[in-house]
Amino acid sequence: SEFKIMKFLYKLQVREKLKNLSTNLRLEWKENRSQDEQSCISQIFDFILDEILEFNPSDIHIEARENDTLIRFRVDGILREFACLEKDIYEALVFHIKFLSQLNVAESRKAQDGNFELKIKENRYDFRISSLPLQNGESIVIRILKHNEEILDL
Repeated sequence: SEFKIMKFLYKLQVREKLKNLSTNLRLEWKENRSQDEQSCISQIFDFILDEILEFNPSDIHIEARENDTLIRFRVDGILREFACLEKDIYEALVFHIKFLSQLNVAESRKAQDGNFELKIKENRYDFRISSLPLQNGESIVIRILKHNEEILDL
């Protein structure tokens, strides 16, 4: 069906964009440019948020697996797969999220909670972060709360 084709093409587009951003990050690591490294991982995280927020999710799950990382998001109670990342990108992504949330970036054996706020495409969001240690690394859950700019009458 046309819907399945569009969904497949979208997944290919996301995979290609993440692959390009990941390649740029690895080049920064190779050349040991830490300023650019933070910019690259920030671009990856911003891309993930920009794309997923289009679906109005309640939360995002980042789960380390043995050989890769699974990124999923929840809409109307249904968990949907977004993308897979290589394990080395996962570690940098977790560091970035923990840094934004003012969590202890060195602690990976204890559960942690934090939050941060961002403005994305003219909307303000609160992000609540939960980090849980698992066998293959930390599991990160990002709960998304969109600020409602309207004042409702009673």
